[in-house]
Amino acid sequence: MKSSPIVLLEGTRNVSPPRRKKLHEFAAQLAKDQPKATFRSGGALGSDEAFSLGVSSVSDTSLQLVLPEVAYRKTKLTFPSQKFGLDQITQQELEILVDAATASSPKHRHSFKRYPDLPPRPKIAIALLLRDALKVIGAPSLNLAPASFAYFNLNPDNPHSGGTQHTISICEACDVDYQILD
Repeated sequence: MKSSPIVLLEGTRNVSPPRRKKLHEFAAQLAKDQPKATFRSGGALGSDEAFSLGVSSVSDTSLQLVLPEVAYRKTKLTFPSQKFGLDQITQQELEILVDAATASSPKHRHSFKRYPDLPPRPKIAIALLLRDALKVIGAPSLNLAPASFAYFNLNPDNPHSGGTQHTISICEACDVDYQILD
């Protein structure tokens, strides 16, 4: 891993209390072991939240949350972090994310291309997938570097589903190494 890596920490929303505790402890230990690392997550309930709370319990400056929009879950995401959203990136950066997201989830290609003009309900679903691409790829206009490595906590009942699998696909396309946690 780089001397100042960008490490993604994310996974399923379906997390038992004992597993949540393990993820919190894992992230806290990782933050202690990698004091120069920046940790990045998506701010979702479950794995993302457990990881984020673990990192922020060690460092109040090394956590980045990449969100569909900066105000997303504003009243719930109160732990120390830098927040970045799709609403802050340039049109050119959005087009790069759309291309990456389309390559990873081709069934949504029409929605990705129409993202800004979608009605609210499908727009948030597509925004979450584009946010996943932003976590991996980064955005120069936000000084958001690309990810260096990722740790994923998968849903044991359906490990190949949801946004986490989408993010894994983007990591693979961008040659970002990752590890699935046991």
